[in-house]
Amino acid sequence: MSHPLARFRPQLSWGILVECILAGVVYAILRASFEFAALSKFLETTVDLWTALVGVLFGGALAAWAAFAAAVAGPFGEYLEHEGKLRAFSTVFLIAAAVFYASTVLLIVAKGVDVAWFRHCAIVAIVYSLANGITLLTNSAHVLVMHSGFQREYRDAMSQLEREKKDGLGR
Repeated sequence: MSHPLARFRPQLSWGILVECILAGVVYAILRASFEFAALSKFLETTVDLWTALVGVLFGGALAAWAAFAAAVAGPFGEYLEHEGKLRAFSTVFLIAAAVFYASTVLLIVAKGVDVAWFRHCAIVAIVYSLANGITLLTNSAHVLVMHSGFQREYRDAMSQLEREKKDGLGR
Protein backbone atom coordinates (compact mmCIF):
# COMPACT_ATOMS: atom_id res chain seq x y z
CA MET A 1 0.00 0.00 0.00
CA SER A 2 1.40 3.40 -0.92
CA HIS A 3 1.76 6.28 1.49
CA PRO A 4 -1.30 8.62 1.52
CA LEU A 5 0.89 11.56 0.50
CA ALA A 6 2.40 9.68 -2.44
CA ARG A 7 -0.24 10.87 -4.90
CA PHE A 8 -0.07 14.41 -3.56
CA ARG A 9 3.71 14.82 -3.28
CA PRO A 10 4.27 15.90 -6.90
CA GLN A 11 1.65 18.66 -6.58
CA LEU A 12 3.02 19.73 -3.21
CA SER A 13 6.57 19.77 -4.56
CA TRP A 14 5.53 21.75 -7.64
CA GLY A 15 3.63 24.22 -5.46
CA ILE A 16 6.64 24.85 -3.26
CA LEU A 17 8.94 25.07 -6.28
CA VAL A 18 6.67 27.58 -8.03
CA GLU A 19 6.48 29.74 -4.91
CA CYS A 20 10.30 29.68 -4.59
CA ILE A 21 10.75 30.56 -8.26
CA LEU A 22 8.20 33.37 -7.95
CA ALA A 23 10.00 34.75 -4.89
CA GLY A 24 13.32 34.60 -6.73
CA VAL A 25 11.94 36.29 -9.86
CA VAL A 26 10.28 39.07 -7.86
CA TYR A 27 13.48 39.59 -5.87
CA ALA A 28 15.49 39.71 -9.11
CA ILE A 29 13.11 42.33 -10.49
CA LEU A 30 13.47 44.35 -7.27
CA ARG A 31 17.27 44.08 -7.45
CA ALA A 32 17.25 45.17 -11.09
CA SER A 33 14.97 48.10 -10.28
CA PHE A 34 16.54 49.35 -7.02
CA GLU A 35 20.00 49.62 -5.56
CA PHE A 36 21.08 47.11 -2.92
CA ALA A 37 21.27 49.83 -0.25
CA ALA A 38 17.84 51.21 -1.17
CA LEU A 39 16.19 47.81 -0.70
CA SER A 40 17.99 47.35 2.59
CA LYS A 41 16.84 50.80 3.75
CA PHE A 42 13.27 50.03 2.63
CA LEU A 43 13.19 46.92 4.77
CA GLU A 44 14.77 48.76 7.69
CA THR A 45 11.97 51.36 7.65
CA THR A 46 9.08 48.95 7.01
CA VAL A 47 10.16 45.79 8.86
CA ASP A 48 7.60 46.27 11.65
CA LEU A 49 4.73 46.41 9.15
CA TRP A 50 5.95 43.32 7.29
CA THR A 51 6.45 41.47 10.56
CA ALA A 52 2.89 42.28 11.58
CA LEU A 53 1.51 41.18 8.21
CA VAL A 54 3.41 37.89 8.15
CA GLY A 55 2.48 37.32 11.80
CA VAL A 56 -1.19 37.75 10.89
CA LEU A 57 -0.70 35.30 8.02
CA PHE A 58 0.81 32.86 10.53
CA GLY A 59 -2.26 33.21 12.75
CA GLY A 60 -4.49 32.79 9.70
CA ALA A 61 -2.69 29.60 8.71
CA LEU A 62 -3.15 28.19 12.20
CA ALA A 63 -6.83 29.16 12.14
CA ALA A 64 -7.27 27.55 8.71
CA TRP A 65 -5.61 24.37 9.96
CA ALA A 66 -7.80 24.36 13.09
CA ALA A 67 -10.94 24.84 10.98
CA PHE A 68 -9.77 22.03 8.71
CA ALA A 69 -9.16 19.79 11.73
CA ALA A 70 -12.69 20.51 13.00
CA ALA A 71 -14.21 19.84 9.57
CA VAL A 72 -12.48 16.47 9.24
CA ALA A 73 -13.51 15.23 12.69
CA GLY A 74 -16.53 13.45 11.19
CA PRO A 75 -17.62 11.78 7.98
CA PHE A 76 -15.81 14.34 5.79
CA GLY A 77 -12.53 13.27 7.38
CA GLU A 78 -13.33 9.63 6.67
CA TYR A 79 -14.05 10.56 3.06
CA LEU A 80 -10.75 12.44 2.71
CA GLU A 81 -8.88 9.56 4.34
CA HIS A 82 -10.50 7.13 1.89
CA GLU A 83 -9.48 9.40 -1.00
CA GLY A 84 -5.93 9.69 0.37
CA LYS A 85 -6.18 13.46 0.78
CA LEU A 86 -6.50 13.92 4.55
CA ARG A 87 -2.78 13.98 5.38
CA ALA A 88 -2.01 15.90 2.22
CA PHE A 89 -4.32 18.78 3.07
CA SER A 90 -3.25 18.79 6.69
CA THR A 91 0.37 18.94 5.53
CA VAL A 92 -0.38 21.87 3.21
CA PHE A 93 -1.89 23.90 6.05
CA LEU A 94 0.98 23.08 8.40
CA ILE A 95 3.60 23.96 5.76
CA ALA A 96 1.94 27.36 5.32
CA ALA A 97 2.04 27.93 9.09
CA ALA A 98 5.72 26.90 9.19
CA VAL A 99 6.60 29.28 6.34
CA PHE A 100 4.86 32.20 8.04
CA TYR A 101 6.41 31.36 11.40
CA ALA A 102 9.92 31.14 9.94
CA SER A 103 9.41 34.38 8.02
CA THR A 104 8.14 36.15 11.15
CA VAL A 105 11.20 35.03 13.12
CA LEU A 106 13.49 36.04 10.25
CA LEU A 107 11.90 39.50 10.14
CA ILE A 108 12.20 39.95 13.90
CA VAL A 109 15.89 39.07 13.70
CA ALA A 110 16.36 41.25 10.60
CA LYS A 111 15.11 44.24 12.58
CA GLY A 112 17.92 43.87 15.09
CA VAL A 113 20.69 42.86 12.71
CA ASP A 114 22.48 45.48 10.66
CA VAL A 115 23.64 43.11 7.93
CA ALA A 116 22.49 43.97 4.42
CA TRP A 117 22.48 40.44 2.98
CA PHE A 118 20.38 39.24 5.92
CA ARG A 119 17.85 41.96 5.20
CA HIS A 120 17.74 40.82 1.58
CA CYS A 121 17.00 37.29 2.78
CA ALA A 122 14.13 38.82 4.74
CA ILE A 123 12.84 40.51 1.57
CA VAL A 124 12.81 37.14 -0.20
CA ALA A 125 10.98 35.68 2.82
CA ILE A 126 8.36 38.43 2.56
CA VAL A 127 7.76 37.73 -1.12
CA TYR A 128 7.67 33.98 -0.47
CA SER A 129 5.19 34.51 2.36
CA LEU A 130 2.93 36.58 0.13
CA ALA A 131 2.97 33.82 -2.52
CA ASN A 132 2.33 31.24 0.18
CA GLY A 133 -0.58 33.34 1.46
CA ILE A 134 -2.22 33.15 -1.97
CA THR A 135 -1.67 29.39 -1.98
CA LEU A 136 -3.19 29.13 1.50
CA LEU A 137 -6.30 30.98 0.33
CA THR A 138 -6.56 28.76 -2.75
CA ASN A 139 -6.19 25.57 -0.70
CA SER A 140 -8.72 26.80 1.86
CA ALA A 141 -11.22 27.59 -0.89
CA HIS A 142 -10.63 24.15 -2.44
CA VAL A 143 -11.31 22.41 0.89
CA LEU A 144 -14.44 24.52 1.45
CA VAL A 145 -15.81 23.58 -1.97
CA MET A 146 -15.03 19.91 -1.35
CA HIS A 147 -16.64 20.08 2.10
CA SER A 148 -19.74 21.77 0.75
CA GLY A 149 -20.16 19.18 -2.00
CA PHE A 150 -19.58 16.35 0.45
CA GLN A 151 -22.10 17.76 2.93
CA ARG A 152 -24.73 18.06 0.20
CA GLU A 153 -24.18 14.47 -0.99
CA TYR A 154 -24.04 13.17 2.59
CA ARG A 155 -27.28 14.93 3.51
CA ASP A 156 -28.99 13.55 0.38
CA ALA A 157 -27.75 10.03 1.13
CA MET A 158 -28.94 10.24 4.74
CA SER A 159 -32.35 11.53 3.61
CA GLN A 160 -32.61 8.66 1.14
CA LEU A 161 -31.76 6.16 3.89
CA GLU A 162 -34.42 7.68 6.14
CA ARG A 163 -37.03 7.45 3.35
CA GLU A 164 -36.10 3.84 2.68
CA LYS A 165 -36.27 3.08 6.38
CA LYS A 166 -39.75 4.63 6.68
CA ASP A 167 -40.93 2.82 3.55
CA GLY A 168 -39.61 -0.47 4.92
CA LEU A 169 -41.34 0.05 8.28
CA GLY A 170 -44.62 1.10 6.70
CA ARG A 171 -45.10 -2.16 4.76
